[in-house]
Amino acid sequence: MADGDIRLLRQRLQAAVTRIQRLSDDYWHTLDSTCGAMEDDAWMGPAGRRFGSAVRADRGELQGELAKAVRLARDELAGLPKSP
Repeated sequence: MADGDIRLLRQRLQAAVTRIQRLSDDYWHTLDSTCGAMEDDAWMGPAGRRFGSAVRADRGELQGELAKAVRLARDELAGLPKSP
């Protein structure tokens, strides 16, 4: 791969990493208010407990996948050959 191609690829990948990080930052706390409401007994009883557990699990999964996306993008960028 030519040096110019590597530089262009690095620039594009850096832009992608920046966008992925920004999206992660924007959506990291998306379910926090719902989890907070459930902790304040916004919905009680067995159904409320099930919903609260589900939304906490969903928040954990969302945050885990966002962190994974950022990590994978950064690893891909770090794996590019260094340009002169």
